[in-house]
Amino acid sequence: MRWPSYGLVSGERPPPHATAYGKVLLTAPPERPTRRTRHTVVSPGVLAGQLARIRASGLAVCAEESRLGEVTVAAAPVRGPEGTLAALGVTVATGVPLDRVTAAGRVQPPRRSPSPSP
Repeated sequence: MRWPSYGLVSGERPPPHATAYGKVLLTAPPERPTRRTRHTVVSPGVLAGQLARIRASGLAVCAEESRLGEVTVAAAPVRGPEGTLAALGVTVATGVPLDRVTAAGRVQPPRRSPSPSP
């Protein structure tokens, strides 16, 4: 017996508002931020402000918000046709100069020059 194909591709992520599964998940109340360290931002207003700055700059920095002694810089959003899919980042120990870490996160890949014609 051959199973019918419904057009879904492995790893495909249809928008939640367009699937029955997603709609069920959207009915769950939003998670309240929980404090992991004394530096964790849990205020919805402060978090909204941070997210606005991150959208504008493309760079997120969390200093000891998840774990003491750690600074995480999410440097590069990974985007696909449907929007941001993931983020690439680097985590360093507290004490590493942040200007060095954020500068590394802003490095652009070199532009490829056109290949010479044969």
